[in-house]
Amino acid sequence: MIRAFLIGGISVLVLAAIGVGAYFLIMPASAAVEVEFASPDEIYAGQPFNLGVSVSNYSDKILENGKIALMLPDGVSVVGKSMDQRVAEQLLGDLGPGSLNQQTFRLIVVDTPQSVKRLKAKVTYRLGGSSGQFEELAETDLTVGRSSIDLVLTLPEKVPSGEDFEIGVEYRNLSGQDLKDLFLKLDYPPVFQFKGASEEPDRANNFWNLGALKAGEKKAIISSGNLVGPPQSRFSFQATLGMELQGQKYNLNVQTVEVAMAASPLQIGITVNGNTDHRAELGERLRYSFRYKNDSGTAMSYVTVRATLTGEMFDFAGLRGNGTWSSLSNTMTWDAANRGELANLGPGAEGELTLEVPVKKSFPIQRMSDKNFTLKANARIESPTVPPGTAADKTISVARLETRIIGDLIVDAKALFRDAASGILNSGPYPPRVNSPTQYTVHWTVKNYANDIAEARVSALLRSGARFTGAVKSNTVTKPTLNSASGEVYWELPSIPAGRGVINTPMEAVFQVEYTPSSREAGDTRAVFLGETRIQGKDTFTETVLRDTAEELGTDLPFDPQAASGKRDIQP
Repeated sequence: MIRAFLIGGISVLVLAAIGVGAYFLIMPASAAVEVEFASPDEIYAGQPFNLGVSVSNYSDKILENGKIALMLPDGVSVVGKSMDQRVAEQLLGDLGPGSLNQQTFRLIVVDTPQSVKRLKAKVTYRLGGSSGQFEELAETDLTVGRSSIDLVLTLPEKVPSGEDFEIGVEYRNLSGQDLKDLFLKLDYPPVFQFKGASEEPDRANNFWNLGALKAGEKKAIISSGNLVGPPQSRFSFQATLGMELQGQKYNLNVQTVEVAMAASPLQIGITVNGNTDHRAELGERLRYSFRYKNDSGTAMSYVTVRATLTGEMFDFAGLRGNGTWSSLSNTMTWDAANRGELANLGPGAEGELTLEVPVKKSFPIQRMSDKNFTLKANARIESPTVPPGTAADKTISVARLETRIIGDLIVDAKALFRDAASGILNSGPYPPRVNSPTQYTVHWTVKNYANDIAEARVSALLRSGARFTGAVKSNTVTKPTLNSASGEVYWELPSIPAGRGVINTPMEAVFQVEYTPSSREAGDTRAVFLGETRIQGKDTFTETVLRDTAEELGTDLPFDPQAASGKRDIQP
């Protein structure tokens, strides 16, 4: 029997080897195909050029259904196609033995001068008489020189809040040929107030069709406006100069400049409960303070201060303040009508305005994305008075303060005797009996409101006479564990998502405790076998530590409906 098996096995191996050899004899080898590139010696960013790709068939076979795919890196586009298109394909058809096929791709490099671009080509084909597909890969590097268009965006380094300033855009044709169908787009910050431009925009207040620009020609456009923002805040302006080719727009040069806000002659600042980085709690009453000062040498007349509160956790029903309140815009306004000192604010004069508002007592959580709640206060002070030499219609300053709300982490603990649903069976007498062990299942549940929690830990201490049996269950990857040295049962939770247990099932762990009453406890209605349950975790949004506790557990079992309905005293 052994000899027959060996002969049969050798026969199978020989047949398999013959089959594999036959496959490789029948399967044709790929043909001798060469792919070559031809590109200009000088390539300017923003100037279209031709890239030639030649495919040579040096074999004695026909290449059927040939196709070439040119893979483009970021910053290189096919003229007439979207700037985001990364692959350009052309059909080669059939290539006879010894034949050459040349394809031309019209390309443009956008917004990346003085760079090297690597292009890859993949040629796919079938050999005559076979169904298998073959491919040939090749790549080339394009050295990109300077941009064909020079673009300079000029702004002041600092601007006072509300004061008009100019945005200068200068562009020049650096290529050796005329350019046409150029366009300019300016992207302003959302708080920018457009006042005008040296040339009327063709679309909105930030787009110009520039038309043609002769070789070496230079032109400029000036836009003007103002910003309103807190001192030292920064805003970005971006200029994009592009060209339209065959119905597609291509960005040839993009420049970005940041502007910082200078201190305003009128200053205002915000604190809440005496701090700028206060973390609010549910139900807490917040006291907002708005301090203002005239830091100029000119008296400011008819000063107005507005404070707007934004956030669904504000309880506006409890708002208190001595200004004029608008419930439509949630804005408190102070002016000369309700604060006489604002009628004329002398040089160096300062003051303080306040309002109080409570935080709601619960989070309005309906879905998992309801998290990271904040309270925002925006203050604005202004006066029609403008210090001499200031190019503004009025003097303005603003301040903003965002306050994060601390989350709410809750732990519940209960003990059961009859608990078949948990999958852990308890034994022993109930009502409990002196010197007789009775087993109970302890349920820990954790709910987390509003913010993600990290490094959470639930724990409780076993009392004298109690024993951790080791029977545990959990709906998380971790389970309760006993520290035998201290008698502490603990459950570590590396992370708790915001909303867990609020709109879905809470995290839950079940473990079994066995308790033996002593003779001194005979007749008692309750003997404690597990101390106070505590939870602690880090609120990752507010960087604070959250804590909660649940009451100690005993033999009275108030949460066990069957046990609670009968006699519960410890029997002698």
